Amino acid sequence: MVYTKQNFYFPLKVLLAFNIFTLIVFEFGSIDWQLSGFSHFLLILYLGTNLCALYLGYKRALKNYKIKKLYGNIFDNNRKKIYFIIFVAILWMLPLMTLRLGLTVVNPTDIANKLVEGLINPTKGYFEKFEAIKMTSKENRTLLRAVNFFFTPVMYAFFIWGFLYFKRLKFWRFFVLILFVLEILSWIAIGTNKGVVDLAFIMFFLFYYLKPEFFKIELKKLILGVAILSTIFLYFLNNTSTRHIGDKSTSYLSDLDLTILDNPIKDDGLYKDISIETKFSSVMLAAYLAQGYYCLALSFEAPTTWTYGLGNSWFGVEVYRTLTGGDLIRQTYLGYLSDTYNIDPEIYWHTIYLWLANDFTFYGVPFIVFAIGYGLGLSWMDMIYKRTVYAAPAFCLFALMVFYFYANNQIISFSTLPFIVFVLLWIIKRR
Repeated sequence: MVYTKQNFYFPLKVLLAFNIFTLIVFEFGSIDWQLSGFSHFLLILYLGTNLCALYLGYKRALKNYKIKKLYGNIFDNNRKKIYFIIFVAILWMLPLMTLRLGLTVVNPTDIANKLVEGLINPTKGYFEKFEAIKMTSKENRTLLRAVNFFFTPVMYAFFIWGFLYFKRLKFWRFFVLILFVLEILSWIAIGTNKGVVDLAFIMFFLFYYLKPEFFKIELKKLILGVAILSTIFLYFLNNTSTRHIGDKSTSYLSDLDLTILDNPIKDDGLYKDISIETKFSSVMLAAYLAQGYYCLALSFEAPTTWTYGLGNSWFGVEVYRTLTGGDLIRQTYLGYLSDTYNIDPEIYWHTIYLWLANDFTFYGVPFIVFAIGYGLGLSWMDMIYKRTVYAAPAFCLFALMVFYFYANNQIISFSTLPFIVFVLLWIIKRR
């Protein structure tokens, strides 16, 4: 496979395009964000600065990249390691399904029944999962979560390596396919978008890595891409809307008169004559992708804070709570927003920029974003030149981190161990 400069920059172009799209939704979406002219200007300037930092970091990684030698066949050199990961993932899949579906006992029949029920009614599955968690003893839940925490790197590696080397797996192909199907169905069954989106996002870049020629613009491929994106959007909208309004969707849509974080819904211009259903869809999209930017803008007026290096993610906040029994959120910008504007940090997005600012200040965040861009570019180039088997997991984690810039510090918050394990292994083995 011969890669060109266009291939080298593909991840950056996609991720920048998505982040710019979220800014467009903030600016021109259906929610009228109530910000002063100066706050609005400062927000756009700050977001633009960080996206430039991401670009410069990525570009610097490519400029500094040096190929010292031709690297060998990754699969052949790591065959036993990949087979071991697949074997462990197969053993852990049923306990993982048990946890995700809110069950208490590993029972294939109960799992199958729960999957079927959830696929028929994802909204019911979403709420039943939380009810089941409440009924489970705290000790059992803590133990299961702790065990699952240490298995997360295995599952990350499985889905990435299983997809990349599927053709080479022979005997293991059937099991890999079954686990992929179970992974997708389990997320759908509990009415949760994130798991499906994350997996689709990862496979998108991995497929490009394997078949870059497929992405040459052709009409049939463009139609296919639009169809896939439309399906994903409709799935997201259905899950999100039914999760909020359940069986009252008809009356809710008929009386659409609401605010998002006290910001009114637009009813002029493009949004003057559209149907209630279309307006509801646009409101859900704008609220999901743009609410974090509003919270970020409100935080510029807050006093500078520092949280001992632990306030940049939910994982760090939980570590602080475990060690001291205190609530670190109260010392963060998120705590300021909660106290001043009643914006619940557990409900609303705040962007990765605000989370990072808790420890690095607003002035330091662009330097962290530069480093993220550098890691993204370097790991992608290592994938292309097959430098190490750990480059692909590292790249996927960096890419997911950038994808969720609009929301929070997603990877460090909820995929802490995979990030530590694979980024460290990637750095060590690439030398």
